[in-house]
Amino acid sequence: MESDIPLAGMESIRLLIDGGLSGALNMARDEAIALCPQGRAIPTIRFYSFSPPAITLGRFQKANLEEIDFNACERLGIDLIRRPTGGLALLHADDFTYSVIFPLEKPSLRVRDTMFHLISVCVIEGLRLLGVSARVAKRGKKKESQDAWCFLGEYGVDISVGERKICGSAQRIYRQSILQHGTLILAENKRFYSEILPLSSKSGNALPLSLEEEISKRVSWAEAVEAFKEGFSKGLGLSLWEGTLTPAEEKLSFLLSRKNRSNGFIGGLQPRV
Repeated sequence: MESDIPLAGMESIRLLIDGGLSGALNMARDEAIALCPQGRAIPTIRFYSFSPPAITLGRFQKANLEEIDFNACERLGIDLIRRPTGGLALLHADDFTYSVIFPLEKPSLRVRDTMFHLISVCVIEGLRLLGVSARVAKRGKKKESQDAWCFLGEYGVDISVGERKICGSAQRIYRQSILQHGTLILAENKRFYSEILPLSSKSGNALPLSLEEEISKRVSWAEAVEAFKEGFSKGLGLSLWEGTLTPAEEKLSFLLSRKNRSNGFIGGLQPRV
């Protein structure tokens, strides 16, 4: 294991189970933990979902107005929020999302691949426990594309079943920490996509693979939590202890969520471009 991710000597890791929160607060909580307001980030795994449904845009993404119908988002009550991490747009509705934050001794690019590999082992094990045989997608050449949606992109760190992506991930390296989060779609949301996404012949067959579609049965969010608790514990070789945010993390997440909302990334308002 790379020394940049300080797991050596660690026996357990904090687990936060947050359930359904707004997109603004979910992104603020991830970033508050990573920004380590108490001086050093607490190694943390966090499980959550989005209530109301939300579209998260990548940190540097310029939303294509021809790809996302913002009026439909407002009509359907779908929030629009920017992630602190990169990547492309993703609809969070009936989903299971994880985040993992580790402190860093020193930031480096090599820690990025170490983190992606480490977490992929955990995610694949969690999926196995849910009845899914998945693998890390092969890394291909980066394609120039105007696609706005995560499920249309191809990245070497995605978790796939066959040729379809089942769990994507995004990451950010801070000065003293690293954040990675990813999402598993539990059930199909074709109704939402039919209204917010002007499907072309290219994208019509490229909706994200949901867990329900793959195993032909409905899995609850609570069942996903139990599987991923075991997957992360086994993959990291650590026990998980359920905790809460520290007062400093709570305060910073509140401030960040207010900033997210004041920037106008919510509902049918225009996103930053």
